[in-house]
Amino acid sequence: MQARTETYTHFNMSLIGGFFGCFAIISFCDIFANAQTTNMIKIINDIAKGDFMSFSLRMAGLIVYFSGLSLSVIIPHYSKINLKYLALLFDALTVAAITAMPHNVENSFFTYPIFFSMAFQWTAFPGACGFSSSCIFSTNNFRQFSTALTEFIFSREKSILKKTKFYGLTLFSYHTGAAMAATSSVFMGKNCIFIVLIPIASAFILVFYGNLKKR
Repeated sequence: MQARTETYTHFNMSLIGGFFGCFAIISFCDIFANAQTTNMIKIINDIAKGDFMSFSLRMAGLIVYFSGLSLSVIIPHYSKINLKYLALLFDALTVAAITAMPHNVENSFFTYPIFFSMAFQWTAFPGACGFSSSCIFSTNNFRQFSTALTEFIFSREKSILKKTKFYGLTLFSYHTGAAMAATSSVFMGKNCIFIVLIPIASAFILVFYGNLKKR
């Protein structure tokens, strides 16, 4: 039962990650705020072009992302607070921060709360059932699914099938969240971000239930 709750929690967090990822792309000029690969490449491009303003904004985003990752490591050294609860709190505060910002603010500033909360969420929810899996982007999950599915076709091993299902459902959950953001944005614009509070609330319930089972 504990393993099942942990797995459901992971799928729930993947849905949240997919929502924030798609929301940022749709709302803020195709910026994928869940990861830093593109941002770091564009930092190099800004240096090459001598674009100091763009370089500064992107470096600030990198620092914010670094802060989210670092804080998830620092906190356990000084507190026993559950990082999962804290990650969900940061996700909710991200919604509040984005909706509170003036509409004429540079797009990069809107992405900073997402940079931070997704970085923290990534560390707080590293996977489930012995599988390491990102809940904020899907490239490695797609690799794991693809290789596991191919291996299962040849081996027919149950353990490989379990891995295939896990990564396949992670991808499904992530892109369900992305679909929620894309669809709701058509009707609600940037206000669609309030919808992500629903899976944040359900994740809180799952984490709470999981902790009760541990006790």
